[in-house]
Amino acid sequence: MTLYANTTSYANENGAITIGIYTEAELKQLTKIAHGDQYTGNSNFDRVVTEHVYKNGNTNYMNVVGADGVLKLYNDSKYLPKAAQAAVSGFWNHVAGVEIVRFVDTVEESDEVIHDVAGDTGVLAAQSYNGDGLIFYPDSWHIDKLTAAQQENWHMTALIHEIGHGLGLSHLGGGVDGANAGNAGRFGSELMGPWDVTDHPEGPTSTMVDAAALAVAALTWRKPRKIAAWILQTDATKKYVRYNNRQLVSNLPVTVLPAWGVKFDQAMIRTPVVAYRKIDKNYNLYRFDDKQIDGVTLYTAPQVGYTGQPDRYLIGKTVQILEVYPTNMSGQRVVRFKYNDEEFTMYEAALDRKV
Repeated sequence: MTLYANTTSYANENGAITIGIYTEAELKQLTKIAHGDQYTGNSNFDRVVTEHVYKNGNTNYMNVVGADGVLKLYNDSKYLPKAAQAAVSGFWNHVAGVEIVRFVDTVEESDEVIHDVAGDTGVLAAQSYNGDGLIFYPDSWHIDKLTAAQQENWHMTALIHEIGHGLGLSHLGGGVDGANAGNAGRFGSELMGPWDVTDHPEGPTSTMVDAAALAVAALTWRKPRKIAAWILQTDATKKYVRYNNRQLVSNLPVTVLPAWGVKFDQAMIRTPVVAYRKIDKNYNLYRFDDKQIDGVTLYTAPQVGYTGQPDRYLIGKTVQILEVYPTNMSGQRVVRFKYNDEEFTMYEAALDRKV
């Protein structure tokens, strides 16, 4: 690990985008939205169509997304409440339509670490691309005449903004490098542009410009992905994601891709352990399925979601544990549990003490 990042910053050579994921007509539509107007968007997106590059002048826009196409974050910041993590990651996951941001439980699993740095720098938060991770500057925040909920909304909006930079998004305040609004002291609605909580006390809401820019940025990842495809639909203006005080409101669903998770040999199944435990952390959810692999029947577990998923929020819920299984990782076990007549599997480490 280099300081606060396991994954080095990345851009394709000369800032090239991956072509073939969108048609040229679709790419032109995306970049037209991302271009914006005088105080929204970024005119550098024009080069995505004309030159098939994502650059600011001669400089590539960078990202720290891992090789699996998911930005994995470890939270070591006092400014980010654990209870807000699911909604923070869920904001970008809903805009994308698939999981692209995930909070993990160990530094070793992460692409980078969110942490605090002392000193009033005049900067509220920052995304580094040099191994310093994602930084909060608590001493730089001077807030009064705001409710506690509004203060936290502002903190989390700054964090969601900086995660956007980690995903490869540029500033979206209009003109070259999206800098017009900032230079003019103007605030707008774009999450990736200048934003002020006094104008949006209800928290940040995604915009067409934010979503189109994210779709383009994903073409420069180590694993380029087609995301936020809803932006090309005729009813795109009606779609939105809003973060407000650790809750998400959205009419955009998240699709969890059927990637194969942990594999279990049938002989490894333990005697059922019936108990009730409380889910305490945001972990991936799997569901068992029998599958023949190399002539051996294995219990495989495709991923079907995560415990902090807004439409299936399980954190804080007490569930019935049906069975406990070992894995081939030292000290790691998984549990099969039942909740509201559905059965899932997850790592035992997601559970709180016995209840």
